[in-house]
Amino acid sequence: MQIFPAKNAGYNAYVEIAAPYVAANAVRLKIPGAAITELNTLFSDWAPTYIAAFSKETRTHVTIENRNDLRALLTKKLSEIYKDIPQSALTTEDRATLRLKARDRVRTRAHIMSTAPSHSISVKGHNRHQLYLSAEGTTSKQIPSGQFVLMLYFVGEARLKDGDIVFNHVKIITRHVSVIHHQEELAGKTAYYKCCYVNRRGECGPWSEVKRAIVA
Repeated sequence: MQIFPAKNAGYNAYVEIAAPYVAANAVRLKIPGAAITELNTLFSDWAPTYIAAFSKETRTHVTIENRNDLRALLTKKLSEIYKDIPQSALTTEDRATLRLKARDRVRTRAHIMSTAPSHSISVKGHNRHQLYLSAEGTTSKQIPSGQFVLMLYFVGEARLKDGDIVFNHVKIITRHVSVIHHQEELAGKTAYYKCCYVNRRGECGPWSEVKRAIVA
């Protein structure tokens, strides 16, 4: 449920309740006096402005524009006030009256994947390879929520260090299909790829097996 109703009639009904309620409970909700003064000034102009835009006798492009401008100012001021109210000061009645949802106090920690992404490589036109990803052991094409795929690749004669290929290119992938472009001078050489999941904290899961394909 959004705080401010989209339709003007619903918005008017909401503001007619919310603005006086906020002003009446300003001390308890720890709202600065200056903010209440600004809100009361805007609210005092709201009823005549809304009626002028609503009534057939007075509705014009000008009165409608005036209502829309004042609505934007009122929304901005109420949003600022709501944002600054301490969560501990809000009661169940406050939240119900003002349509305020409780903020999620517990942030879900991005987990580290325990498996590597499955991937396959195919030639996709001149000097291009196409990478297909899926979650290991499934046919799902969705990258798990909160994760990216970190891909390392190397083109040419593989150089080894402690038995592992030394990769010199990196790419972040957010979709299950990705195209990798190679330079013209690399045509005919072998490209090596491996992938792992990485969360938003930069923590990596296990690496996939190395796949290879010729740059054609």
